[in-house]
Parts: sequence; C-alpha cells; structure tokens
Amino acid sequence: MELLGRRPAWADHPVGDLPVIPGTVIRLQVDHLPGNRDPKPVWLWWSGVDAAAADVDRLWKSFLR
Repeated sequence: MELLGRRPAWADHPVGDLPVIPGTVIRLQVDHLPGNRDPKPVWLWWSGVDAAAADVDRLWKSFLR
C-alpha cells in the first residue's frame, strides 16, 4: 500500500487506509512458449465481480487482441 501513496493519483488521498476497489483478478498461465522461453503468468484485473467462466474466457481473449 505504501507504493500507491507515492503515485500522483493518490497524492491528495488523506492519510490512512486506501479504498478497497472491488473487482476480479485473473491469472493467465501457459504450459510452454516457442523457443524454449520460460512462461511467466500474466495478471489481469477486471472491474466486474463474480466472474463466470464465460466472462473469464472473453476477457483473456480480449487481452490477446
């Protein structure tokens, strides 16, 4: 949380707890990449809550586009 306080968007926020912003975090992981590269997970955040499987499928496909 301390790092957010250093960002300009939070500069005027009163001292204390930062707000909780509801949403869904999605972790994308692949088994392998071409060229023997080490795959690292990609994290996506969506402002919707209670994501269904169809939502997650649409979101990661949208990210790839």
